Amino acid sequence: DCEKYALQMARLDFNNDEEKSLVEKVFLNAMDSLSEDDKQLPAVLTILPLLKNGVGIHHGGLLPILKEVIELLFQEGLIKCLFATETFSIGINMPAKTVVFTQTRKFDGKDFRWITSGEYIQMSGRAGRRGKDDKGIVIQMLDEKMEPEVAKNMIYGASDPLFSSYHVGYNMVLNMLRVEDANPENLIRTSFHQYQQERNAPELERQAAELRKEATVIEVPQEEAVAEYEAMSGLLAQKNSEISRLAMQAVYSVPFLQPGRMVRVACDGVEWGWGVVLALRKTSSNNQAASNKNKVVAEGEDMIRPAADAAAGKAVEYIVDVLMEVCVSAAEDAVKVKEAGALSILPRSTMDGADATKGLTTSLQAVHVALEGISSLSAVRLNLPKDITGDKAKSSINKSLQEVKRRFEPPVNTGIPLLDYVTDLGIPEDTVKPLLTIRDDLMRRLDASPFHKLPEKEAVLDSFRTKTALMKEADSLVEKAKDSQAIAMKEQLRKMKRVLRRLDFINSENVLALKGRFSCELSTADELVVTNMVFDGAFNDLTVPQIVALLSCFVHKEENKDKGGSPKIRADMQAPFRQLQAVARSVAKVCADAKLITDEEEYVDAFNPGLVDVAYAWCTGAKFIDICKLTDTFEGSIIRVLRRLEELLRQLAAASLAIGNAELKLMFEDGARRIRRGVVFAASLYL
Repeated sequence: DCEKYALQMARLDFNNDEEKSLVEKVFLNAMDSLSEDDKQLPAVLTILPLLKNGVGIHHGGLLPILKEVIELLFQEGLIKCLFATETFSIGINMPAKTVVFTQTRKFDGKDFRWITSGEYIQMSGRAGRRGKDDKGIVIQMLDEKMEPEVAKNMIYGASDPLFSSYHVGYNMVLNMLRVEDANPENLIRTSFHQYQQERNAPELERQAAELRKEATVIEVPQEEAVAEYEAMSGLLAQKNSEISRLAMQAVYSVPFLQPGRMVRVACDGVEWGWGVVLALRKTSSNNQAASNKNKVVAEGEDMIRPAADAAAGKAVEYIVDVLMEVCVSAAEDAVKVKEAGALSILPRSTMDGADATKGLTTSLQAVHVALEGISSLSAVRLNLPKDITGDKAKSSINKSLQEVKRRFEPPVNTGIPLLDYVTDLGIPEDTVKPLLTIRDDLMRRLDASPFHKLPEKEAVLDSFRTKTALMKEADSLVEKAKDSQAIAMKEQLRKMKRVLRRLDFINSENVLALKGRFSCELSTADELVVTNMVFDGAFNDLTVPQIVALLSCFVHKEENKDKGGSPKIRADMQAPFRQLQAVARSVAKVCADAKLITDEEEYVDAFNPGLVDVAYAWCTGAKFIDICKLTDTFEGSIIRVLRRLEELLRQLAAASLAIGNAELKLMFEDGARRIRRGVVFAASLYL
């Protein structure tokens, strides 16, 4: 985008003749350090006319020397309009009069998101030159709708929090192990990461003490008896839930979910009450057409279903449209509830609370209910009118429902009759009978308890539950405080040592083996894979250009475009790359066994062969302009990879010397020498 916008302004001229002359002079002096071939690079030739007109570009894909000359020209005021990515905003002395955001979203490696307040402040902070401008101007160009809250948080929000990015690497562990009395745990204990983890402990302990103090104030008469009663009640609820889940399996319940059947809706401990089935729909893909055809009664998009199923992304196989009385929020509250991802309807019992009626009204609605959201099937089935979509028809159905409840529910009767689990639903007796026996026994014990008949039972239970919840929360906070004071990454360190032992980098007493001494010198690439390749002799029969090309897979970190397929690289590099993948796969398996990684293929795919041909050609003396034609990667990215590759080669040479392999040392040194040339290693203008 930077180059696209700059080219659109190519005809505009912001510099006078004197400034153009000065720009050309500075630019040509900077390019004098390049060879004649490198001076003919398209990026070098095309950018000078833009710079002379006072227009510049700055992004990570530019040649480093071009980025530096553009920074110098901008600082001197010879570039009046600069199109840049956020990398330019990191500069501490790069002020501008006006900053324009062409986009307020950025790609963070996973998806496009709004920039954070910290990022916005960092970039917009370039606006306003100290001593020259009395104000800085910031302009946002919006090509999509931005909610006011997003804009407010972006401009006025708190700065981004500072989190430690400290992590334990195999190189660090091995280097600590080779020093006598050095312990990686001691280094972790004094890290900023550990400090951040521990600093919350006093506050957590204080909060826990306050909760315990609040809990001890609550008096519960006969607390032991109440605790026993509550435990039995919880167990009874659990058994009822198990019975409901069994009964509502499709094979048993679906044949009885005809229109007119009375059903009881209860989900996640919330009682929604009785309703009447209006329609049953199967949602599996092979019945999608029928599903859409029968969708005629439900109102809105709310669905009553277990929260655990929704969180796990479990598909809903059957949807029952149930007519029932619910509570609905006022229109403006309903919008807020929906944005929060919650249901915009509530159980009818919500209206029973003293403060619950605020902003709520009762409504007769046809509601989507997942099969798992139904707890009981009544033996009663109502006659429904032919047309059930009108308000008059729904009111008539509800009147019949209320009449059934009046006749059968206490105190008039024992309750609405249910379908028998064995004789009606057809559940095998040996499956459901044990659950029913336990349930009935619990119900008898609860009825026999003296506490059960106390008039103040519910009030005492509420007090006990409040006290118990406070104590549980306090215990949880204490546990968190203990965890935060434990050594960070201790478990990870233990797993890493296990991996090093299994791969023969250290012995059972944590003493470095030959592989371990070799890896101590490596910090630029994956120590485990490259070391195993060296000790497997993967480089012994390769030429120096082949070694350089193969090692480029370790330092090229852009996304691998050939995941899972055959890489598009030179024929003589196919076999070495397959060997690299085999070694990586064996290392990944060991790491996965230690639970350090979860996806072995993702680990293997991280070794990117995208610049193998580029590295090979550069090592054999090809011109930079020619190797750029071998890939669509930006020139700046190619240079970064080659510079890291040279660093890796130097480290491998030092590692080879550490284990006494002079022949391998000479090969790695030769590779580093061959690629250390031209525009890739041009001297910085700041030196």
